[in-house]
Amino acid sequence: MSKTEEQDRENIAVEIKKELVPLTLDLAVKYNEMATLKGDRDPDSRKGINRRKELYLILQQGKFYSPEWSDVIIGEDEIERRIDGGHSSRVLVELKTDEFPKGLMATLRHFRAKDVHSATMLYEQFNPRFSTRTPDDLVKNRKGLVEKLDAVSNSSVTQSTRGICCHLRLNNPIETFNYLDYINDEEANFIKWASHYTGSRLFKKTAVMAAMYATWTFDREAAEEFWPMVLDEESDPPQPLRMLHNLLLLMSVPGGKESKFSARKTYVKCLHAWNAWPDDTTTLSYYRGGPLPKLK
Repeated sequence: MSKTEEQDRENIAVEIKKELVPLTLDLAVKYNEMATLKGDRDPDSRKGINRRKELYLILQQGKFYSPEWSDVIIGEDEIERRIDGGHSSRVLVELKTDEFPKGLMATLRHFRAKDVHSATMLYEQFNPRFSTRTPDDLVKNRKGLVEKLDAVSNSSVTQSTRGICCHLRLNNPIETFNYLDYINDEEANFIKWASHYTGSRLFKKTAVMAAMYATWTFDREAAEEFWPMVLDEESDPPQPLRMLHNLLLLMSVPGGKESKFSARKTYVKCLHAWNAWPDDTTTLSYYRGGPLPKLK
């Protein structure tokens, strides 16, 4: 072993104790208020707030399980510094009394590091990018529960279920939706149908897929007639469908003004085309702040 390798080994933080204890509010308060390393993630940052919202939703769904929190003592100062558990402990502290989970345990891991550098290297071992489950892993995991989706690619499943959530969010702006929750038997037929379109640049925008879902749930047979005509460049569809095709084509051009349309604007224009289809005339109008069109 080289001298450098010996020095590196000496600088490795050591796990001095691991314990399983009841999860209590006092314990959550302790870890929430515990000192941290200078570069630790801030639970009050934008990303931190979003992560806490996700954890709170998980807790409301009854899917919050016994946490694992870790701390480190650096050198001889004997000050415990939290290196893992900041977001979850904050969420637990902010709960109402009757919301705090009952009957759970917490795994506590205690480390000692020679110096701040060693502690920082230890911090990087928690949830590293290379070991974190990717979005593709999560989609594949959920898809494995739905036999109908065996032949559908992960990317198509992701695109279509994000479209479902976009539709739901536009109609229920105060609610939060997780696209993974819609990889299920109930939505499998839509996902399979939508997979025939996800490879086209015209349908890359999530809001377009949201409009497809809106029309599919409103009138499946009509949707199966409408959207192929929007996609087909060689046919001679009614005027609203030609206009929508051309608009989606412009929206697919990077840097163009149409590519910067908001999700709401895109969604509304698609639905206007649907509503105008029987009359064969439309301007695909959009008024900021106006209500979403009712399908007919």
